[in-house]
Amino acid sequence: MTFRRSIFLFPIAALTFIVMAATAHAQWVVYEFRIQAIPEVSENFAPYSGFYVVAPVNGGNASMIFITEEGGRFYNVAENGARYFTAASPTGRLAVVSAIAHTGTARAMYQAVGILNSTISSTIKGEHQGGRVSTDLLGTMLASDDESLAVTPSPDGSIGMVGSASLSGTLRLDLSRILNQAEVPMSQAVAGITDLLEKYGYQFDTPDLEPAAPASPSPQPSTPEQPITEPSLFPNGSREEQDTPVNPPASN
Repeated sequence: MTFRRSIFLFPIAALTFIVMAATAHAQWVVYEFRIQAIPEVSENFAPYSGFYVVAPVNGGNASMIFITEEGGRFYNVAENGARYFTAASPTGRLAVVSAIAHTGTARAMYQAVGILNSTISSTIKGEHQGGRVSTDLLGTMLASDDESLAVTPSPDGSIGMVGSASLSGTLRLDLSRILNQAEVPMSQAVAGITDLLEKYGYQFDTPDLEPAAPASPSPQPSTPEQPITEPSLFPNGSREEQDTPVNPPASN
């Protein structure tokens, strides 16, 4: 199946996701992740090549900036589309990056963990701050879409998507230091990363086709128990979902 990278990238005004803003001048930690698809358990799967995570050192909402070099250099942003936290017990502590997304018939999950084996510190508004971080994180991405709402199969006759990929993340002390020295809120921290990407030739990943009309005209806050709905978390290039299915869901 030929994938179109940006079909699930609905306008931000049409998204519904968890809104729990971080402190205006939080201390940030930045990780750089690479995504490696696992062909043996994937079909019609074309993920982004990697992403950056910007997160509060002490945990909270995290943002993901996706990148790809397929057909050029492109990036996309899922601001506050993930969670960063510490899982602790009497015997160990792990840093965790987690994101769950769904739109239409598509689902995606990202999870990576790492041992808290280092420390990051900075001075923000004259106050020394610090926290424990992981130098490396490993994890998994899972994605699927039965494409039951697609009008027609792909030109080559294929339908549906399933994919698994390994995630490997590395602490970027240099980027963390730049953001912390600037003492910026999340939106400006994300902008700082995207500005650097643009200096290296990356462009914002504009949708190739107009997306289907959103179900809601404006973002509405949801409860923490609900999954994040963030189309930018999906693998690039899944087809646009339409009104008439070619592979309709089974009726009860």
